Amino acid sequence: MVPGTITPFTNMVKQRLIPRGIFSVQLRPRRVIKTATLGGVFVFGGTDQNLFQGAITFTPVTKKLFWQIAITRITFNGVVVGGQSQQFIVDTATTLLVIGTQVAKTIHTKMGGRFDLNTRTWQIPCKATVGKLAIVINGVPFQINPLDIMRERISSTSSFCFSGIAPTDGNVWILGGVFLKNVYAIFDREKDRVGFALPKYS
Repeated sequence: MVPGTITPFTNMVKQRLIPRGIFSVQLRPRRVIKTATLGGVFVFGGTDQNLFQGAITFTPVTKKLFWQIAITRITFNGVVVGGQSQQFIVDTATTLLVIGTQVAKTIHTKMGGRFDLNTRTWQIPCKATVGKLAIVINGVPFQINPLDIMRERISSTSSFCFSGIAPTDGNVWILGGVFLKNVYAIFDREKDRVGFALPKYS
């Protein structure tokens, strides 16, 4: 973002340390890591066929300053709740799924959630049956596991957890870890596109 700054990835490409201008990411959620401490895998120079399954859905980068893309829409239990043609930044450094305030309110209401004025956070029931949230990219739905939306309990005796979905009034939203734990993400500098596939865990 700073003019004249070259990222480590760009340096890898320029110095021919990697075979292709591509890197890919599998962020492993806690629900699939039972004993190992490995929390994720970054592959510089391409993809790892052992880390994903099925077809890759690609969508073009809409702003080269970021890995910014346009999604198709957001659905909850198969019903559109917003986000049509919405601009998102795909960001491995952001923990949460950051979406528009009204869409966040709609989703949390459908989940049986509540907004806490003291902490300024959304809270949802700590159960895996809150509903099916999906981000549709290039017409393909990528469902988010409810366990990845639930964060820590608000107290040891509460049945509510802090939500991994945060609201924003900004024009650009963020696909952070809450979403990325449910996909294998491919960042293709050669063709200025981002790809998503279903993750496969060894």
